[in-house]
Amino acid sequence: MSQVRDSDDGSTSVADRRQARDAARWPTAERERLLAARLALSAESRAAQAVAIDPNRKSGTVRPLKPGALPNHRTCLSDWRDR
Repeated sequence: MSQVRDSDDGSTSVADRRQARDAARWPTAERERLLAARLALSAESRAAQAVAIDPNRKSGTVRPLKPGALPNHRTCLSDWRDR
């Protein structure tokens, strides 16, 4: 195993590059692991977990946002900036 060494010229060692590569790959690997775990559950089990998380959720529906449903923070920021 390579050891990390501080260098005076600011260059990175092989271990640093390997760690950076592993850190960059982690989100994809974790996403695949979680998806595989989810698919291993039955549909009924996933539905029960969804109800446990949010009892008011309607299965398979996405509620569109109405115009003005979210606060417009630009006005707050402009008021704050003008003070």
